[in-house]
Amino acid sequence: GIHGKETTPFLLAKIKDITGGDSLASNIQLVYNNARLAAKTAGELVALAKN
Repeated sequence: GIHGKETTPFLLAKIKDITGGDSLASNIQLVYNNARLAAKTAGELVALAKN
């Protein structure tokens, strides 16, 4: 019965429970890496738009 925007939090909570919390640090790093990549991509898009 999980749909839409509820899916990711549900899955992350299940994985955290299954791993005894060990997955939490990995998930946090994944968020940081995604943000870093998004910022780099945005910077490249700005540079392309200036040409």
